[in-house]
Amino acid sequence: METSPVSTPVSTQVSTQVSTQVSTPVSTRDAPAPPETRSGAPDYQTSRAIREAYTARLAKLDYEERTGKLLNADEVKVRHFNLARLLRDRMQQIPRKVAPLIVSAVIAQPDQRVVEELLMDSIREALEELTR
Repeated sequence: METSPVSTPVSTQVSTQVSTQVSTPVSTRDAPAPPETRSGAPDYQTSRAIREAYTARLAKLDYEERTGKLLNADEVKVRHFNLARLLRDRMQQIPRKVAPLIVSAVIAQPDQRVVEELLMDSIREALEELTR
């Protein structure tokens, strides 16, 4: 025995489809994907906006470099290294330069303040030399 398919009136089918679509929350409905995810690549307007943003950033960097607000990192590293090397060399020269003065000062007048003054003067002189 074959059973015949049950047919429902068309108006009932349409109302059932509409009622299920309306009753489901908006978040679970099938919404079209955003333009940038449909094909996996951004659309023209998004691409253009991204390009313009990066062009503006590059223009800002160029402007800041030309006005002196932005420095080349490699140049800064080299100058910092050279300055640190000069400071190290100058500080290492202090004992050779000041030792004879300290010995003569201690023999003439054994006072700690005289030795401190000699050392401070030599250090100050070395630092001032670096600022020139």
